[in-house]
Amino acid sequence: MESEDKVCGLCRLQIAKYTCPRCMVPYCALSCYRGEAHAGCSEDFYKQEFMENLNTRATSDEKRKMASMLKAFEEEQAAEAEEVDDIEGEYSLEERLQGLDLDNSDDLDTVWERLTEQEKSKFKELISGKDLSPYIEVWHPWWCQDNNCGACVCSSEENVHLPTSAVKPGPTPEIHLKDVPDIKTLLRGKEPAKEMVNNLVNVLFAYAYVLRRFNGEILAQDVVQDCISFFETTSGVLGQAVIYDSVSLAISSAVVQVETVSKLRMGDNITTEIVLDVTCILDNVEFVQIALGHTYKMFKKGKRKDVARKLWFYLSWWTSIKDQTNMWDTVKEQVRMEFVALKDKFKEHEVAQDKFEASRKTLIQEMD
Repeated sequence: MESEDKVCGLCRLQIAKYTCPRCMVPYCALSCYRGEAHAGCSEDFYKQEFMENLNTRATSDEKRKMASMLKAFEEEQAAEAEEVDDIEGEYSLEERLQGLDLDNSDDLDTVWERLTEQEKSKFKELISGKDLSPYIEVWHPWWCQDNNCGACVCSSEENVHLPTSAVKPGPTPEIHLKDVPDIKTLLRGKEPAKEMVNNLVNVLFAYAYVLRRFNGEILAQDVVQDCISFFETTSGVLGQAVIYDSVSLAISSAVVQVETVSKLRMGDNITTEIVLDVTCILDNVEFVQIALGHTYKMFKKGKRKDVARKLWFYLSWWTSIKDQTNMWDTVKEQVRMEFVALKDKFKEHEVAQDKFEASRKTLIQEMD
């Protein structure tokens, strides 16, 4: 197998894990894919993907967020324009966008064409995994309660998602589940598979991802089908009925999905944060039941009875084993180890990428 490994065609430092579907260059991570060395290919891809998403998903939560970002971007550019002298022959962004409806997907192509190259570049930065908090109201996970996060790795200084006194977590979903059967009844006396613990971790990762992606609004009628699609793409358990042999595989499988599937991308920092989310949920037995029940309600509302039945089974199983604290302490520790490994991996690649860019700039200067 080692002889078949390819070096990343962009940074020339790491082993390539993926291949660009447009130019077929092998690359090792999203930071390389989005880097300057691949800008010619990726920039067109991002623009095409962005416009297609907005035009084909006119009622989705993602479309509304992008439209609100563009509105905020317009206001920011207008404010900046007031601070400089007008350039003869040029129209302000406000004038160029006058008469266009940013909530109307039919006008979005026209909006893009009316942006200058500098404006397009700046807006592209906004949608390529950078901090969007000034433009979109940030939803804070309901499971990040002070009395919970303070007892787990979420309380570390390096973590950014621990709520402060000025930031309150979102409301905890109200899950009223009646008559959850005993797992022995469903299995007719048989023992549940030991891999269910690993599968649960995979489901919780997908749950945390989807709630962050849709700002906690997974039961709204106009987004529930989108939420289900993202959930099944992220979770091998609910999407492809995969059975994971370990917690590590359950986490790494979901991480690969959110890093490589174009519609799932949110950035390396968010990916590691979601692993932390899993530890937060596992720190409280009631939180796990709420997460499973919330997911069950989403699939039920989306009329996916097959998946809802599977989640009902997990709820029954969880009720029977939730008090096995030694086992769950072990699982939580394994998830924390995955977080540390993932954070180190992203950091190493970031350092390697910085070195590559520095050496590349030096070489260009010497050639000049």
